[in-house]
Amino acid sequence: MHGIRIYPGLGRIKMVHQSALGYGLRPTIVRDAGYIFRPIWDTPPEPFEKIVHYRFDPNDIPTSCSIHGWKQYKSKSDDKRRKRKVIDVLMFSVELDLAIIRLQELWDVVDTFIVIEGNRTFTGDFKPLTFAANRHRFDFAKEKILYEETTTLLEKPHDPFDNEKRSRDHATEIIKALKLEEFDLVIVSDVDEIPNRDTIELLKACQGYPQYLHLEMKSYMYSFEFPAPRPQWRAMAGQIGTNGEIEYDHRRMGDVLLANTGVHCSWCLRSIQDFQFKMQAYSHADRASKSVLDCNNIQKAICDGSNVEQILPEVFTFSDLAKELGKLERSYDMTTIPKAAIDGRQQWPYLFPGGCIRQDSPAKPLTV
Repeated sequence: MHGIRIYPGLGRIKMVHQSALGYGLRPTIVRDAGYIFRPIWDTPPEPFEKIVHYRFDPNDIPTSCSIHGWKQYKSKSDDKRRKRKVIDVLMFSVELDLAIIRLQELWDVVDTFIVIEGNRTFTGDFKPLTFAANRHRFDFAKEKILYEETTTLLEKPHDPFDNEKRSRDHATEIIKALKLEEFDLVIVSDVDEIPNRDTIELLKACQGYPQYLHLEMKSYMYSFEFPAPRPQWRAMAGQIGTNGEIEYDHRRMGDVLLANTGVHCSWCLRSIQDFQFKMQAYSHADRASKSVLDCNNIQKAICDGSNVEQILPEVFTFSDLAKELGKLERSYDMTTIPKAAIDGRQQWPYLFPGGCIRQDSPAKPLTV
C-alpha cells in the first residue's frame, strides 16, 4: 500500500446487508434506503429523442448525412478551404492505457487532443502527474497533444464535486482560448468514454444536429469481458456557438441522443492500486470504506463481475433494480470494441476475457 487514506461518509450509520441474490454489500441505512426505494420517491428524467445511427460512408457524404436527418457541412468561414476542426478534451487521472487507445482510435479524425491533468484529486489530496511522467508513451501523438496542468483545485473542498467543477471550468477556458470557429466540434467525454472513429467522421461531415448532441455508449465494467446492463449517455459532441460559446460539462445538456456511438469502459484499470486511488480521489469518495478498498475484495469483483463499490444501482423501477443485482454476465464478443484496443491487446491483456488478474494482485490466477 502507498499511504492509502480512507474517506468515511459523514454521519453514516453502517449495517450489514446481504441480498437474496448474494449481492454482498455494506450499505448505510439512509443511503441504501434511498437507492432501494428510489422507484417510489423519484421519477426518471424525460427520455431522449434517440437518433438511429447508420454507418458513415465517406464516399457518399450527402446520403450519410441525410439518412440521419442532417445535411452535409458547409463552412461559414471566408476561407472556404478551411476544414472543420475536431478537438478531443481528456480530463486525465490514471487511465494511461485507455488514453493511448483513445488517441490511437481517433488519431485520423481529431485535430487537437487537449489533455488536462490536475495536481490534486477531487478530494484535495496531492497526486502525481501521471500523464506528464509518461509522455514518452504518447510520442506517436505528440504533434497533436496540448497538455495543461490544473493547479487551482482546492486542498480542502467543501465537496469533491467543487473540485470537479473547477476542472471542467478550466477545460472550458482552454477550449475558448483556442479561438475556434462556429460549428467546430468538441468531444465532451471522460477518458474512459471512447467514441467510434466512424461516429466522429460522421459528425464532422454533417450539420443540422443540436449544439450538444449526446452520444450513447455501450457500457463495460473492469474489461470488455463484462458488458453492463445500461448504456451511458453523458458523452457529447459539442459545437462551438455563434459567439464562441461552449461548455465542457458532464451533465445532461440536451434532449437528443445518437445511438451506439462508442464504449464506456468503467473501472478498466491496470492495477489494484489504480482502483484504490480512484476510489479515494473522485467525487464519490465517500463510498470508499475499508471493505471497498480491500485488495482481495477488489480482485474478486474484477474476476467475477460483482460490484466493486458495494453499492446498489441508481435505477427508477423495481424491475431494473432486480435486473442489476448480482453479477454481470460474461461476453466473448469483441467485435464492437475499439480497433486500437484489439490491435494492442498484448499491451493490455487485462481488458480481454481471461485476463482479470491485475498486475499487483495478491491473488493467484483464479478459475472463474
